[in-house]
Formats: sequence, C-alpha cells, structure tokens
Amino acid sequence: MASLVISYPIPSALQWWCNLGKGVEAYSSIMGYLVPGGKGPLDTDFQKLCNAFFQIRMPEEWRIQFYDLLNGYWNKGIKPDFKTVFDDLYNRTSNPGTKSTDNEYALQCSFTSKMVHMLNPDCPIWDSKVMGKLSSFCGKYSTSWDDETKLKQAPLVYKGLIDWYRVYLSTTNAEDVIEEFDKHFSTYATKITPTKKIDFMLWKL
Repeated sequence: MASLVISYPIPSALQWWCNLGKGVEAYSSIMGYLVPGGKGPLDTDFQKLCNAFFQIRMPEEWRIQFYDLLNGYWNKGIKPDFKTVFDDLYNRTSNPGTKSTDNEYALQCSFTSKMVHMLNPDCPIWDSKVMGKLSSFCGKYSTSWDDETKLKQAPLVYKGLIDWYRVYLSTTNAEDVIEEFDKHFSTYATKITPTKKIDFMLWKL
C-alpha cells in the first residue's frame, strides 16, 4: 500500500505548537475520564468536553443515545469494532422510540470512529480533515448513498484507514513525526498512542 508522507519541516513557530497543545490537553482530559475507575461517559463535564473537542453538535436526543451507548461499552470493558458501533448507533438513532428519527443524523462515520477510538485509542479517527488527505488510500465513500450502502461500505473504508495507519506507523517518517511530537509534548509522550499523535499532526498540518 502506498503511504502518505508528512512533509518537513514541521512548523517551528511557537504559536503553531501552542495551538496544537490546546487540543492535546483537551484530548488528554477527555481520555482521563475513561481510565479504570474514572467518572465515565455519563459525567456532564466529560460530555461538555467531548461535545466541544469532537464537535458533537447533534440534537440532544441523539447525544443521549451516543453517550448511553458509549457508557454501556465502557462499563463492560468492551472495545467494539467500527461496524458494531456503526450498526448500534444507527439502530438507536433511527429508532422512532428515541425521538431522533431524522436519517441525516443516523449514520455518522466520524462520531462512530471517535467512540471506537475513545474505547481503544490505538484505533484511528475518521475526521474530515484527515480523510481529505487519506481518501485515496482508504476507498470511496459518499454521503449521497442510501443507508444500506453506507452500512456496508463505511466499515470497509474504515478498514482502509486502519490499514493505512498500520503501514505508515512502520515507516521512518512516522518515527520522525512522533519524535517531534514527543519533543514538544513530553508530558503526554507515554499517555497518547502513536495513532493519535499522527492524527493530531495530520489534522493540524
């Protein structure tokens, strides 16, 4: 598989790294709620942090289902795959009983991947900025497809994203980027996974 290279030089401007640092700090705060013995996904402060950091601007009924599903996995120590979460979140938010029946809210690849990542930080995030750089490696996905097609194709695209990270993280370029990240954020060097470090850099560059 071909691999994208994160080009050097990475910006050296202090403000650039300070702005990235705000995201690193917010992310680390979020993940702190999910450690064993943490306050967990139903904590209101956790949800406020998540809504802001991950830009979860969905209707309240949808967010209730999202955090309840996340909490269920977290309480049981489950690290579900993308397809499991995608299907479960769809079934919850497209169910008339949840009062969140507008289908434009039901199939959410990005938020699905963010839930997967929060439960297993080695898994990548499907983010529009990142996918804009990696779409040629991960396969085609269209928001205009019907639900049946999306339910089938989205997990395949996410698998392509996983495969890209697996290949890229074995390269010297990835090692260099991670080393640069750790140099600026030594406090978080052992607390953030290589996958998320690369995600931060892809998102920012």
